[in-house]
Amino acid sequence: MKIYFDGRTDGLGNRIIEIIFLEYVASMKNISINYLWNNHPRRLDRSYPVMIKSKNVNIINNLSKKGNFNDHFQFRELFSSMDQTDWVKYAKFIQPAFSIPSKKEKYTSIHLRGGDRILNLDKYFIKKYLAVEKNHYSITNFEFNRIKKKSLKYINKLKPENIFICTDIEDEKIVYLNKLNFKYNLKNLGFDEKIPAVYTDFFNLAFSREIIMVSKYSTFALMASLVGQTKLMVCDGIEINKNYSAYVERYN
Repeated sequence: MKIYFDGRTDGLGNRIIEIIFLEYVASMKNISINYLWNNHPRRLDRSYPVMIKSKNVNIINNLSKKGNFNDHFQFRELFSSMDQTDWVKYAKFIQPAFSIPSKKEKYTSIHLRGGDRILNLDKYFIKKYLAVEKNHYSITNFEFNRIKKKSLKYINKLKPENIFICTDIEDEKIVYLNKLNFKYNLKNLGFDEKIPAVYTDFFNLAFSREIIMVSKYSTFALMASLVGQTKLMVCDGIEINKNYSAYVERYN
């Protein structure tokens, strides 16, 4: 019996959540599972080549196949049966399907996540707020500025010698770096330039000394923390799913 799981079409972090879950199921049932890698048909920023691998989950990009996982298993029941220990254990099975440069220097990484999740407090705010159905992943520009301010306070106190920073809002990156009050070097692991940024960003976060999450919520940063077994600094007051928070600490 071949099992195919129909994967999500959104960001890399959410796809990795599914693959970790499938590793759990594969181990429990002593089977291998095929994960159907689905790229969003209308969003190039959600279309990625398959450049990760996992132990018992075969990740394939095959549009002719159809998922049959739900014909054999209860997704919700199995997903809710996972605890923090399971997420830590099975996240370790995910690796890049490309070579990793040797790690020469330790660095602190910053994930500055805002983009289309930010709701500006303007005359259209209520309409936009209702449109996302009070999505807890969304954030007002006031909240985002508060988190940025607190993260800057933390990193200016930490004063790491080497920094890696990635973001979906490049203008913010320059402004953010200009507010650091110490000397630093911008570093990364130096992946091959042919590797898409979504992967180099993810694994630069995963293999750093610690990740500073500058957002209300980011599965991208959370999964990088789990895959790399890396400390994740989260702004105090932000709720994080306990299952994903094995390496979470707080800044305020």
